[in-house]
Amino acid sequence: MKRSKNEIHAWKTRLILLLLIGPVLALASEPTPGQAQSGSLLWRMAQGYTTATLMNTDVDMQISGLVARVSVRQEFHNEGSDWVEGIYVFPLPANAAVDRMRLHIGDRFIEGEIQEKENAKKIYEEARQAGKKASLVQQQRPNLFTTSVANVAPGERVVVEIEYLEDIRYENGRFSIRFPMTLTPRYISGQALADKVGSGWSPDTDRVPDASLVTPPMVSASRGHKLTLTANINAGVSLATVTSRYHPVSVSEESGHYRVALSAGQVVMDHDFELDWKPMPSSAPRALVFTETIDGQPHHLLMVMPPDQDEAPPVLMPREVIVIIDTSGSMHGVSIAEAKRAVHLALKSLQATDRFNVIEFNSSTKALYPASVVASPANIANALKCAPPWTWR
Repeated sequence: MKRSKNEIHAWKTRLILLLLIGPVLALASEPTPGQAQSGSLLWRMAQGYTTATLMNTDVDMQISGLVARVSVRQEFHNEGSDWVEGIYVFPLPANAAVDRMRLHIGDRFIEGEIQEKENAKKIYEEARQAGKKASLVQQQRPNLFTTSVANVAPGERVVVEIEYLEDIRYENGRFSIRFPMTLTPRYISGQALADKVGSGWSPDTDRVPDASLVTPPMVSASRGHKLTLTANINAGVSLATVTSRYHPVSVSEESGHYRVALSAGQVVMDHDFELDWKPMPSSAPRALVFTETIDGQPHHLLMVMPPDQDEAPPVLMPREVIVIIDTSGSMHGVSIAEAKRAVHLALKSLQATDRFNVIEFNSSTKALYPASVVASPANIANALKCAPPWTWR
C-alpha cells in the first residue's frame, strides 16, 4: 500500500493513534474529586494532575439531506516543562457513529485505526510506557467519549480531529441537529463497592458497576475553552427559515447552499447548540437526490419529502364506520336517549363514499345489516328509523 511522505515520516517517528469503541481504559493514577469535577482538561504529570490552560474546539458540519458529517477539531498545548498525558471527556450526540480520527503534531499527522477493544488498550499502554506519542478515543456511553493523548512534550501543540456521521432529525416539516457543548457529572446511585476498576471520581457501585469508568475528568464549561462552529446545509430545496435556538448565528446563501456560523465567533461551552431549518412549503411531494464520489465510486442518497399539510389539498378517504351501542338494562332512561343522539350524529356525518353498520349488544349482539353497506341516503334513513328500542334481528 502506498503512503504519502507525511505518513511515512509519521510512522518513522513511531506515532500511534487508535480509535476504540468500548469501555474506557483504567489509568494507573486517579484525580481527586475536586479536580475531576472542575470541568477542566487535566494533564497527568509525575507529581499528579494539573489543569491545562489552553484548549479550543472547532466544529464543522457538512449536511446533505438527512445525513450530517461532523468534524470536531480539538487543540492541546503543554505549557509546562514536563512530558505529560492529557485526559478529558467530550460529549457527542447519542447517535453519532465515529469513523475517523487524526492526530496532528506540527506538520506531521497520522490516521487512526479502529481496533479490537483489548488490542487497542494494549497498544496504547505499550506506546505510552515506551515514551511514544499516542492518542486513544474511547466510547464509554452512546453520548460520552474520552480522549487520552500520551507523552506530550513541553511546549508542544497537539491537535486531535474526530469525524462522525449522524442522522438529521425530521419532525413536523422541520429538520434539526444538536451538538452537545457541555457535560455535567452523571448521577451515580447505589452502594459503593470495595474495588474500583477505573480512574473516575466516583467509586463503582452495586447499581452502576462501571461508575469509575464513566466519571472521568470532564470538559463541561470553562472560560478558557472556547468553541467555534460552522455548518453548511445542502437541503436540496430552498429554505424558508434557518434558525438557532440558543446561539445567535449568521446565515448566508449561495446557489441553494446555506452557510451558518456563530455570530460571536467563539463561544463558551456552557449549553448545547441546536440548529433547525424548514423548507419552503410545497403542495406536492418532492424527491431529492444527493451524490458524492469517493475513491472514484459514485454514491447516491435519495430523499422523498411529503407535501406540506397546509399546502396540500384535502383528500377525503373512504371510511368504514362501525357504530356499537350498549342496549342493556343499565342504559334505561337518559343513557339510552343520549346513545340514540350519538348514533344519529355519527350516521348523519357519513359521506357518500363511506360504508357503515350498527351493532347493538346486551346479553347478545345484533347487527343492523349482515355486512357493512354504502352510506346512501336510503341506508342511513333505514338505520335512523331503527333507533332504540332496536327492532332488527
